Amino acid sequence: MKETDIEDSVIPDEFNLYFINLMKYFIFRYLTDTNDDLGIILAVVSAYIISCLCKMHIKKYGELEFENMVEYARMYSSEIEYSDENIDEITYYL
Repeated sequence: MKETDIEDSVIPDEFNLYFINLMKYFIFRYLTDTNDDLGIILAVVSAYIISCLCKMHIKKYGELEFENMVEYARMYSSEIEYSDENIDEITYYL
């Protein structure tokens, strides 16, 4: 992600509700696990990472479809969210 300039990529407004629901999920998930401010921060960072992946997709392909967002959320979940080692690595820098 560091190598791709995504500043000019804009996620279409039609995805706002999806990101709101994703954020609700992350808040519920991480507040249940951590029950402190770290849970809120981890929820925001998680949604931000997925939004960056979506912006990279837009930069490369010129558009974003719902299925693309779902796939990035699934990939994040399998690689980061359910790996204690990766979550620990993210929270180390927070």
